Amino acid sequence: MRDDFTEDVKRALAQRVANRCSNPECGAVTSGPQIDPAKAVNVGVAAHLTAASPGGPRYDDALTPAQRGHASNGLWLCQTCAKRIDSDPVRFTSELLREWKAGAEAAADAELGKSGMPRPAKGLRIALPEPVNPIGHLSSGAGYVSRWRFRVRIVAEGQALDIVDLGVTEDGVGAWTIREVFRENIGGQIPRPIAVERSVEFWIDAESPRGSDTKPTSVGRMTLWFRDHTQREGERHECVIDRPPIR
Repeated sequence: MRDDFTEDVKRALAQRVANRCSNPECGAVTSGPQIDPAKAVNVGVAAHLTAASPGGPRYDDALTPAQRGHASNGLWLCQTCAKRIDSDPVRFTSELLREWKAGAEAAADAELGKSGMPRPAKGLRIALPEPVNPIGHLSSGAGYVSRWRFRVRIVAEGQALDIVDLGVTEDGVGAWTIREVFRENIGGQIPRPIAVERSVEFWIDAESPRGSDTKPTSVGRMTLWFRDHTQREGERHECVIDRPPIR
């Protein structure tokens, strides 16, 4: 027996993300008009974070039937993304889907009641999840080097943008080396430019240019920056982290 969502739950999931797909790399509008002026067409799906019945993708036997059918166990997706997540549950884990849901609801909340007029092409918001991943270190025979692997969410607040360059700098030290830019559960580097249609999430792996004889216990103020295709050399969007955690 399946613990399906009620129509009220489906409606709430769709409305909480402004009827857009919650996949940050999609964001497709999922409702629109039919030819009949009194009707609308829906191409969205109320997908389960954990399956509605045993044997389904990401099934969690610790949940009760009421919990499986609750809105907290669902997210709104377009039909294509709904098919993808259930066809590849190893890649699309419940933890990843919860991040999608939280990000889509936060984006809808930020846009709620705002004018639909075009916004500046250079609008780009940089968000790091809480808590921010701590800075670690690598050890070798020569000493220690700080290394930071963290997740970032980029939101285009206006027209779509392409990220053509990015970097991490530390006050008093300078630019860190970007070792890798990648998406969770998908191996390999993300090629540039990085397209931001609406929003996109990815991970950055950066390493300090400065080594030390002892294990680092602190770092200076960190600046994460991105340059989009509309900006000239030297122009960029920045996010400053005053006291990043270190382990």
